[in-house]
Amino acid sequence: MAQARTRLTVLLLLFLCVHPLAAEDLKEAVRNFDDGNLHYRQGQYSDAVDRYQRAIDAGFVSGALLFNMGNTYFRLDEIGQAIRYYEKAAEVIPESTALRHNLAIAHAQTIDQFSQLPKPIWEAWWQWLIRTFGSSALFAVGVTFYVAAAATVAIRIRDRQTPWRRRILTFTAVLAIVFISTGFAASVEEQTARRAVVLADEVTLRESPDGTASDTEIHEGLVVYLATAKADWIEIRLPNGVRGWVPAASLGVI
Repeated sequence: MAQARTRLTVLLLLFLCVHPLAAEDLKEAVRNFDDGNLHYRQGQYSDAVDRYQRAIDAGFVSGALLFNMGNTYFRLDEIGQAIRYYEKAAEVIPESTALRHNLAIAHAQTIDQFSQLPKPIWEAWWQWLIRTFGSSALFAVGVTFYVAAAATVAIRIRDRQTPWRRRILTFTAVLAIVFISTGFAASVEEQTARRAVVLADEVTLRESPDGTASDTEIHEGLVVYLATAKADWIEIRLPNGVRGWVPAASLGVI
């Protein structure tokens, strides 16, 4: 818990450097985080969830906070919510062995064990690239190379053109196009490849929001992919590729 508090405190201090007027909100978020840890140690898990949620609602989120929230829901035997927050934490601290261990235990307690559609090698590499760097970092690298290319053009205009300047211009221009295009594609992927966790005990898939129920039932803790939303219904895709509609209230977005 001490290490988790240190990580959150560092994050909040960095935020304070950018937003000095948010000092009171930062103090409140840290206080709620500490109170949540205290309630957790005392076995008051419902109160711990309340305090952690207040910190999240304030807009201050860290991997440690999400991890602790997952642990608390696991203690409350709410496996769906536990997996949801473990998965959220995994997007922030994917290197955490403790997180991976707890997530595996939580998944082992779920009912559904659908087979996973095999992914081509390029898709696995693409997903790794997005998780590791994110669209913002890729786009920023592209902009950096674009600025370098623009600077090279400016030097060419002012001074005499040389072979090495032509090579630098070509190199930076190509990399700028590649990284900016990749960043844009990654941002689209981040928006379209959203996931959610089933929070209801049991849900039956429907062919359409107002259609008949299918024979497929899913249960709490299953991670699904979101497709289309319509009113209070969402079309989802299961790990095995099967699609269907479920009530939006039965899911928790990761």
